[in-house]
Amino acid sequence: MHAIYAQDWLARIACVTAVKDGLKLKKTKKTVLAALLSAIALVMQIIGNVITSLDLSAAALSGMIGMMIRAEMGIMYSILSYITVSVLSILLFPNKLIAIFYICFFGLYPIFKQDIDRLGKYLSWIIKILAFNIIFSGIIFLGTSVLTIDDPIFSFSVISYLLGNTSFVLYDIAISMIYRLYMTRYRNIFFKNNSKRK
Repeated sequence: MHAIYAQDWLARIACVTAVKDGLKLKKTKKTVLAALLSAIALVMQIIGNVITSLDLSAAALSGMIGMMIRAEMGIMYSILSYITVSVLSILLFPNKLIAIFYICFFGLYPIFKQDIDRLGKYLSWIIKILAFNIIFSGIIFLGTSVLTIDDPIFSFSVISYLLGNTSFVLYDIAISMIYRLYMTRYRNIFFKNNSKRK
């Protein structure tokens, strides 16, 4: 009888150990994937620093990596990736405007966009437009006062805000389409296990 109980407890301990080992492996895999995707985001910013005409495009594309990390690994990994890329972009790259746009907007917005969209079509757009204009004003202030950018388009002018808001709406629609396309068509290619589980 004691031998049976002992075998039962050993089996339970082995099962718990196997589950813990599996969770550790899963966590390690997520960390490695998040680090790899973060490196890709940094490469995009390097391209923006080398080809200056693509600076904002590079910041926007690198921000979409965070959206992918959020979808596959959860909000914690996406925020850790955002912090890592933000710090490295400020420290390593000469074009600080890319870093400012990424830190203030492009790095964060794709991570939380789906949460805002769940609030409803009209309320979500009101929140998004208000948030964008507050953030955009902060970016203009940093760009003109800290980076001393002297550009009539990049200023507290009506034209600047019209261009900014138009670009934001188009960007929002674009990343919504890219997100749907990724989730329905390409997710199975890159993350087969995650798509089956979810």
